[in-house]
Amino acid sequence: MKIAMMTNNYLPFIGGVPVSIQRLSDGLRQEGHEVTIFAPTYKEQTKECGVVRYHSFITGIVNGASVPNSFDSNIEREFAKGEYDVIHVHHPMMIGWTAVYLSHKYHVPLVLTYHTRYEQYLHYIKASCFQGTVPLYMKNYMKFCDMVLTPTPLMRDYLCQIGCTAPVRVLPTGLLDESFHADECAAAALRRRFLGGFFLNFGYRQQKL
Repeated sequence: MKIAMMTNNYLPFIGGVPVSIQRLSDGLRQEGHEVTIFAPTYKEQTKECGVVRYHSFITGIVNGASVPNSFDSNIEREFAKGEYDVIHVHHPMMIGWTAVYLSHKYHVPLVLTYHTRYEQYLHYIKASCFQGTVPLYMKNYMKFCDMVLTPTPLMRDYLCQIGCTAPVRVLPTGLLDESFHADECAAAALRRRFLGGFFLNFGYRQQKL
């Protein structure tokens, strides 16, 4: 299967969505699928196989983030070459609407992963007054999707509550094998630091009793 991953942010910017996309793409490639990631440009980016970069209006803002230009003609130009079987978009705005456009024009199924409860972050940009409009926006956007993926059952239940009409499935963010490799030296140091102090304090309390 040929999959077009579309995102408003990606490596070298570090965040939950870029990490999730990288791990999912690597896993799909290991299963024999062909994955191309459409991602914005960054100041510190390096050339990476399987990644198509589209223009950013601004690069190098807070924490190295970029403001992407989802109207960049390079997105459709490169997409048209790929003959993709599915579009997997990771944001319901900016590149999300580009994905809707390409899905309709080229008759390619559209899948959204809903990573973020956006209404819970509006206070950071002093826009809490729009909190009630986010569920309505999402409900409208998901009408264009053939399937919606969520990282947790709780997120799935939330989308069902707000009236998502597309099928919703749970796909947790993957963990690397290295995450399960124990570092015995570090574990021993933590035991000495915390368990030792606990037992010393416990013994002191016993004496006082």
